[in-house]
Amino acid sequence: MDGLPSSVTDTVRAYLARVDGVAPGFVTGLYLVGSVALGDYREGISDIDVVALVPAGPSLEQLDGLARVHAEMAALAPPFFDGIYLTPDRLTRIPGDIEYATFVVEGDLQAQARCFEINPLLWTCLARHGITVRGPEPIQLGIASDAESTRRFQIANLNSYWMGWIAQAEAALARKRPDEDMAASSFGWGVLGVTRIARTVATGDIVSKTEAGRWALRTYPPDWRPVIEDALLAREGRLDRMAPDRFARSVDYIRFVIAGVGETR
Repeated sequence: MDGLPSSVTDTVRAYLARVDGVAPGFVTGLYLVGSVALGDYREGISDIDVVALVPAGPSLEQLDGLARVHAEMAALAPPFFDGIYLTPDRLTRIPGDIEYATFVVEGDLQAQARCFEINPLLWTCLARHGITVRGPEPIQLGIASDAESTRRFQIANLNSYWMGWIAQAEAALARKRPDEDMAASSFGWGVLGVTRIARTVATGDIVSKTEAGRWALRTYPPDWRPVIEDALLAREGRLDRMAPDRFARSVDYIRFVIAGVGETR
């Protein structure tokens, strides 16, 4: 973990000490993915995302121990320590549309529940960029990373999750007075989230939100530059609030990006 922020290394070590204490030998592999692996970890903003490899699904006793571990980890947040527990054989096949696993989000442990995070994008991120904390290197895991499956997943995500995001954003905007500001973090998350998908669909690369924003500045018409620059400022923690009319431009931009991706199908 050389070169990683101290908050990341401290959090990972705290997790390993706890999980090895309640379930010795259970976590045989641990890999950092997400913003940490992509070099875009932001103190106070980013979570730590991991894939934990285990020899078998957790027993009831192990689940009880894991729940305590993750409750303790959440009490230390930020950063939150989110992750998925998988047996190694799961990585050798491309995930389907519906997958189940034991996973944790912001301290809430779910046992064998439907897990959206199990998808071709995660497999590709782990294969190409995963940082090994424990266990074999990703290249030795036989990960079923497939560019076309990742591309199809990303396009489906735009047309399902992100269209829903637009509807929620528009409903939130409708409730706001013109002089009532809104959180810039949501603006940045939406703008850079869809941009990252567009970059993957266009190039096959898996990149961070920040790198996706820089790509968009080089790629999209100049009219969108203020929107993208605001999103990057929000990502950096340098923009906190914005007026509703400014936020509304994020919705226009997201529609533009989705339409552009649709033209490449």
